[in-house]
Amino acid sequence: FRPMRFAEAAEDAENAGYDALLIDSFTLEWRGIGGVLDWEDTELKRLAGDDFAKRERMKQMARIPGRMAHKAIVFSFLQRRIPIIFAIRGEETIKQEPGQKPEKTFKAQCSPSFPFEITVSFRLATEAKGIIDLSDPKSWKMEKDHSAIFHDGEQISEAHGAALAAWARGEGTAPITTEPSPEDRYQT
Repeated sequence: FRPMRFAEAAEDAENAGYDALLIDSFTLEWRGIGGVLDWEDTELKRLAGDDFAKRERMKQMARIPGRMAHKAIVFSFLQRRIPIIFAIRGEETIKQEPGQKPEKTFKAQCSPSFPFEITVSFRLATEAKGIIDLSDPKSWKMEKDHSAIFHDGEQISEAHGAALAAWARGEGTAPITTEPSPEDRYQT
């Protein structure tokens, strides 16, 4: 799951004339075998072996190749003319500030900066398939134009994609007002 393989796939999809590309799961670029974090560990072993004192000194250097490759693919994605949808796994973590009650947060399993590079990001509800979850303002990003498209509790649909495509063509945004049927809001 080396980063450049994802960039190559996006370029190939664009060159093949695809209307859109869905990368499921982009988490593997960061946490998968051969992904950025695995690459850093391999590089650290190469530079310092089992000498733990040397490993501490070499940590920053070991990060360079994987982080540079990740940065390169982000720039590559930004150059694509094809819409790219990234499915990214998440996990609940506990955050606790000194003197504060522990707080559950939902964290995307990717580079911490990656969600800020994309146009729209939000999580899907964990208890129901395809339902937009905007309940935690820290877990999503969207410009004002996109808030007319994506609403908390809606089932993601082709209408959302069509509205986003219209926005990308400069046609503005129209609110999505579809309510999922009871059959569409099934539990996982």
